[in-house]
Amino acid sequence: MKKFHSAITVLFFLIILSFTAKSQYSHEYELNIYTENNDGPYLIYKGNKVEIITVKFINDKPRLKIDSCTIKELAGKKIKVKPNIKMPSFSVKVFDYQPELSFYKAPEKLLVISDIEGNFEDFTKILRVAGVINKKYEWVYGKNHLLINGDLFDRGDDVTALLWLCYKLDNESQLLGGKVHIKLGNHDQMNMEGDIRYIDSKYLKLDSLLGIEHKNLYNENTEIGRWLRTKNAITIIDSTLFVHGGISPDLINLNLNPQQINQIIRENLGKDDSQMDKISKFLFGHGGPFWYRGLIMNFEKYKPVTPENLNYILLYFGVKNLVVGHCIVPEIIGLHEGKVIAVDVNHPLNRKEKKSRALLITNKKFYAVYDNGKIKDLPIKKGFVSDIEDKKY
Repeated sequence: MKKFHSAITVLFFLIILSFTAKSQYSHEYELNIYTENNDGPYLIYKGNKVEIITVKFINDKPRLKIDSCTIKELAGKKIKVKPNIKMPSFSVKVFDYQPELSFYKAPEKLLVISDIEGNFEDFTKILRVAGVINKKYEWVYGKNHLLINGDLFDRGDDVTALLWLCYKLDNESQLLGGKVHIKLGNHDQMNMEGDIRYIDSKYLKLDSLLGIEHKNLYNENTEIGRWLRTKNAITIIDSTLFVHGGISPDLINLNLNPQQINQIIRENLGKDDSQMDKISKFLFGHGGPFWYRGLIMNFEKYKPVTPENLNYILLYFGVKNLVVGHCIVPEIIGLHEGKVIAVDVNHPLNRKEKKSRALLITNKKFYAVYDNGKIKDLPIKKGFVSDIEDKKY
């Protein structure tokens, strides 16, 4: 019976859209399917108009809301975003953005966090503790920078709110002379190409309700999809290279510079292998910047770097350090005598155990920022994390 009601809801939704496609409209529909979460908004462009799709709760009942306006009207519109958890809503305005540069000078402070994966609560908590945002989610970090080292998507159920918060901070930071850097990770890539192995069940329900293939919520005709396509896989800030997975020796053999790597990846986001050339396939594969684990894990299947490989990689890019996510570590740590900084911690678990949650770079030094606001020196180890006997460091 629930499936029947779902089909009727979708059919009614499509019929209404067919009659209103050429005019502004705002409609709400009570959903006859089980869902316990808010979601959206999704901004989908159709010609000179944009549809704004949101799932929200009114009187404890889920409702699908579809608004439409012209692109010109959208520029002055405040778009409300409601996280799933019991935290305040916030508003976002669409802004003009350009592709990120591949090189930046060092700010006074640079805060780095990685692999958030839809975890809105812990993300906002560490940003407040570090002085990046206030309780209203407003940028208060001045001319300093925030860098998110990949994997906004998957596992968590607040991916959409998280994306919009990063979008909001991207705009606000630049207005105050600061910067938000978003590095794309393997889970970001996967969602944009339709690989839904790790998404939360609520997104499967939404895809089914709307009759939309998941990747089309983030394609070139959506606001978030367009914004994500301006982001990098690799960014160098001062003498440090930031990348989600890592830099493999095989990648160096392609003889590409950071600008070329970023451009190739942007042009191929959302495509499958059959649409890519050989170099593009490599960059999206296990030896590329999204997936490579050989800087952290000393297992043969990951093709771990040798000391000579690592030194050559640093020399090739003209940097002293690599900061990577992707491989979970108990706390932020410097490996290979500090040449590689691993920053992917298990955010919910680390919050409970009061371990480091973010990396702070200031005056060319690296520190760990804890949940309680304390700032400590990084533990520095030789070799790989898989070589360390005391996994608690």
